[in-house]
Amino acid sequence: MANKHLGDTAKSIASALAFASYIISNLTEKELSEIKRVVWTEKTTQIFIEISKDPEFKKRILSIARQYIHPVNVDAGQLEKAPESAIVLYSKSLEIKTGAAKTLISWDVIKPESTRVLLNKRLFGYVHHKVSYPGLVQKYSAEKIGKGCIAIPSQYSEIFLKLFKDMKISISVKEVRELG
Repeated sequence: MANKHLGDTAKSIASALAFASYIISNLTEKELSEIKRVVWTEKTTQIFIEISKDPEFKKRILSIARQYIHPVNVDAGQLEKAPESAIVLYSKSLEIKTGAAKTLISWDVIKPESTRVLLNKRLFGYVHHKVSYPGLVQKYSAEKIGKGCIAIPSQYSEIFLKLFKDMKISISVKEVRELG
């Protein structure tokens, strides 16, 4: 059950990041300068966009949000203190360029089972007759985020992408920055 929760959380964070990117890409430079930060809370699955007191700008933000491809639980305004479970998706005060570039790769259920098993062996390695064979995740310092989702240092992403292409597995790819 815990692995399912991690997978759901990873998908929720990825969805929240995609939404934040959508909002940011639909703003002018001047409007973007009015956004202090964008936060997401896992508990309420709400995205909050912290802005100045301007009610017209709040209307503009919410109007853009309504045009998003999926319905999103979003609000905008002033935020005194972010909830403890909040994840900052965007902030002017963070220096994004200092974080390590990561590539997130996610995939759905793989069929047939033989393909799924082969992918897992290639990604995560296996042990045969007490001999351990490391997978790409170990070789390239990647990490499993949840079921069907891994984070890879971006400089190695082509190796992983080639594996999925060769195995004809449909994937979703996101480029992110690791902070901290």
